[in-house]
Amino acid sequence: MENFKLNSQPLISVIVPVYNVELYIKRCVESIINQNYKNIEILLINDGSIDDSLLECKKLVDNDSRIKLLDQENMGVSSARNRGILESKGEYIVFVDSDDWIENDMISSMYDVMIKENSDVVSCGIAVVNRDGSEFERFNDGGIKTYFGNDLLKGYLLGTLSHGCWDKLYKKELLKNIWFPTGTIAEDRYFCWDIYKKTNKLTVLSEVKYHYIRRNSNSITATKFSKNSMTRIEQALKVKIDIDIHYPELYEEWVYYYFMGLENVLKKYVEAVTTKLRNKEYDKFGNYLISSINKTIEKKTKYLSHSDYEKANESIKKLQL
Repeated sequence: MENFKLNSQPLISVIVPVYNVELYIKRCVESIINQNYKNIEILLINDGSIDDSLLECKKLVDNDSRIKLLDQENMGVSSARNRGILESKGEYIVFVDSDDWIENDMISSMYDVMIKENSDVVSCGIAVVNRDGSEFERFNDGGIKTYFGNDLLKGYLLGTLSHGCWDKLYKKELLKNIWFPTGTIAEDRYFCWDIYKKTNKLTVLSEVKYHYIRRNSNSITATKFSKNSMTRIEQALKVKIDIDIHYPELYEEWVYYYFMGLENVLKKYVEAVTTKLRNKEYDKFGNYLISSINKTIEKKTKYLSHSDYEKANESIKKLQL
C-alpha cells in the first residue's frame, strides 16, 4: 500500500544550492529527507564550496537514494539554482537554502493546498531565526489568503507577499523560460516578479513551515553597502518598465516599492559612511539616493505614511554631503 501511494504521488524536485555550509547542510537535508511527502528528489548543487560542504553532501547521498549531488565551480547561487531547474525531473519545484530547514509536512501541506485550490504557486509562513535557533520574527502568519492577477502583483509591490523563492511550491511548467539572474544580489526579487507575472492564482498557507536563518555579515543577503547594493534599485527600475507598459494602474504601488528600496539602501549607505568608508565614489551613490528619495516623496502615494518619510529624512540628516 505504501509503495502504491508513493508511486501515485507526482514527483517533487527540491533544489538546494550549497556553498560553505558544512555546519548546517546536514540539518537542512535531513529536514527534507524526513518529509511525510515521500516522492521527492533532492538536488544538491555544490557551488565550489571551500569548506567541507562537499564531503558532508557525499555522506548524505550515501544514506538516501533520492539525493542527487551536482558539483560545479563557484558561479553563485543563481547559477546553482538554474542548474537545479535544468536537472530536475519533478512536476513541481521547491527551493530550500542550505543553512535553512523546513517542517516535515511543509511539502505535503503546500501540495494539498495547491491541488485543492488549483493554484499555480503556494507559499507558507516563514520563521526568521538566529544562528542559535531562537526565533527573531515571523511572516505570513495569519490565515490562508488567495491572490489573483493584479492583486498578486500588488502584494509583491507592497511587501505583503514574500520576495523569497524558498518558501514556495511551484508548478514546474510555470518556470519555463524563467531563470535566476546571475551576478546580482537581488536574484529572488527578479525571479519572483517574473513568476508572479505568469501566475494566475497564488495561495498563501499561513502556518510557519520554513525556518530562515538570519545570514551573517559574509552572506549575500546581509551584505553591507557596496556597488552591488544598488542592484535593488536597478531591479525596481526594471519593474517600472513593466508597470509603464502593462500595469499602469499599479503605479502608486510601484512608487511605494521603489521608495522602500531606496530607504533600505540608504540605511546601508549611512552605516558605511559613518564607519569611515566614505570616498568620492560613495558620495556619488549618496547624492543619487537622496535625490531619488526627494523626487519620490514629491510623487505622493497613499501607501507611504508620514513615518516612512521621517525614517528616510532621519537617514539623510546623518549625512553631510
